[in-house]
Amino acid sequence: SFDLIKNPDILSYVANCEARPRCVIGFAAQTHDTILYAREKLFSKKVDVIIANQVGTKNTGFGHDTNSGYILTRDSQLELPLITKYEMANEIWSFLIKSGYTSHFSIFN
Repeated sequence: SFDLIKNPDILSYVANCEARPRCVIGFAAQTHDTILYAREKLFSKKVDVIIANQVGTKNTGFGHDTNSGYILTRDSQLELPLITKYEMANEIWSFLIKSGYTSHFSIFN
């Protein structure tokens, strides 16, 4: 027998800390009710954007080269069809740029 220890909630900590970044993006991999649980996570953790996908379905999630999902904000919801994970990354990045979220990013070289 062994004891389990709850992991710290890093996303919630970052979204609610005194030095909060201007834009906090979270990810939600769900087995069912993807939009419902992702929207709940968006509000409960106080993040700006949630990238949600349903895992365990044909050709999506872990172990596959394709995925589908949603980009959720407090004001919008964008469905991403079944596409390659590379294409999904491009769609997410395009959404963030068009929505003005990238003006909040800091990139250090």
